[in-house]
Parts: sequence; C-alpha cells; structure tokens
Amino acid sequence: MDGGATEAQRYVWEGAIPLQIHLHESEVTTLPPPPPALILAPRIGYLPLLVPLIKPHFSSALPPGVDTIWFDYKGLPLKWYIPTGVLFDLLCAGPERPWNLTIHFRGYPGNILIPCEGEDSIKWSFINSLKEEIQKGRLALLSEIGNYVTSSWILLKVRMVFLIFLEIGRRHLFVSVKERDSWSLIEVLDLSKHVCGNAKQNPITITNEPNKGIGKVNSIPIPG
Repeated sequence: MDGGATEAQRYVWEGAIPLQIHLHESEVTTLPPPPPALILAPRIGYLPLLVPLIKPHFSSALPPGVDTIWFDYKGLPLKWYIPTGVLFDLLCAGPERPWNLTIHFRGYPGNILIPCEGEDSIKWSFINSLKEEIQKGRLALLSEIGNYVTSSWILLKVRMVFLIFLEIGRRHLFVSVKERDSWSLIEVLDLSKHVCGNAKQNPITITNEPNKGIGKVNSIPIPG
C-alpha cells in the first residue's frame, strides 16, 4: 500500500475526542463527589466500550444495584450504537473541548434507547451495519452489470466476493474498532482487496456493445 495513503488512513483511524465524564448527581453516594473522568475516546469507537476504563474511577461512589449504563449530553440520552465521532459532530456545534458527558449506572431509559447488553450488542450492531453497506454495494454492482452479463456463473462469483468480504469484516474489523488498532484495520482492508481480486488478475471485461467490443468497457475483477 502507498505510504502516503497508509499514513492518511492511520490519521483518520486514530482520531480521538477528549471527553470529560461526570457521574450523574443522583447516583453520587460519597462526599465530596468524585471528580470527572478525563479520557480520549476514539472517533470510530462506541461509548459503551469505554466503560471498563471509566467505571473504576466512579466505583467507590456508586449506589448498590445492577449496572444499566448509559450516557447523556445535556440531558439527551445518547444512542450507544452510533460511533462517538458521529455523535460529537451531530450534537456539539461549538468548539467544546473536552466534550462534557454524563454517565449513568442506573435508571436505563428503555423507552428511549434500545437495550445494550455490553460488547456483544455493540458487535452485532456493527456487523448488521456492515451487512447493510455490503448489501448496498453488491446490489449496486449487480444492477450496473446486469444489463451486460447473462451468465449466472459470473453473477454467482460476484455474490461470493461480497460474502467473503462480509466474513472478513465480521471476524476482524470489529476487533480493529474495539482495540483502535489502525494497522490491523489496514491489514483487513488489504486482505479484502486481495480477496476481491486485482483488475490485472482474472479480469472480466464487459461491454455495452457486444459486437466487436465497441462501447464503454468496464473491468470487473473476479477472483479465480
């Protein structure tokens, strides 16, 4: 991979937002109350993945009971399945640094937020979003080449490529997100490109003018 491209990907992937996390006043059981927790949150990460780092800071001040953790910003419950960077860009119009959020360990607003059962919920939400995007890409490609290709074998190969890419993402991409591992992400993307094939390897050339190949030519890379 080109060095400049790799560096740019790492720059984007390793972007972070400084957070100042406050424990909600209704859950404070000690005097004085605990100071806010300061943490750098990956833009591509999810707020619940920060809980193992945040909870020890407040554990001595929490009331008894079962944890049902959620975050709010100025009283607005934050959707846990939206990446932290997206939430920040949508909700924080001014230059607020650090971004002040409130964490709750009790009183989950089930009428507003869908339940979050920890890391497994985040993982499956991430995979479902990945499936949706891959499906959109697959349908767009099939629609584009559908007018030119009649071979069911070729169309099957296209579907196989997207299924393999989904499996790669399911197994490896979430780990990169969770651990904020930019090099693992780059390896996953490189592997995906390899699976999807290179235009120089086993290309299928399609034309919209079948007679003598006249017309616009598209190379659809299909792995052998």
